[in-house]
Amino acid sequence: MLTRALMMALFSVSLAACQTTRGGGCPALPSYSLAQLAQAKAERRLLPNEGQINKLLADYSKIRDACRAGAQ
Repeated sequence: MLTRALMMALFSVSLAACQTTRGGGCPALPSYSLAQLAQAKAERRLLPNEGQINKLLADYSKIRDACRAGAQ
């Protein structure tokens, strides 16, 4: 069940990347509440460290950081 929820979250993130891009070619970044971030962090701890979902989340984090840096 946890895996399905994470897969749905990643699918939603992928769809968000299809939004109209802004300057620098980056899509508009979604905002997350502190509660959402805390829940995601707790759920991520339940996953194996070498799992593919953790790799995808790390890649997504790098993309968000690059978009933020390009928007400044």
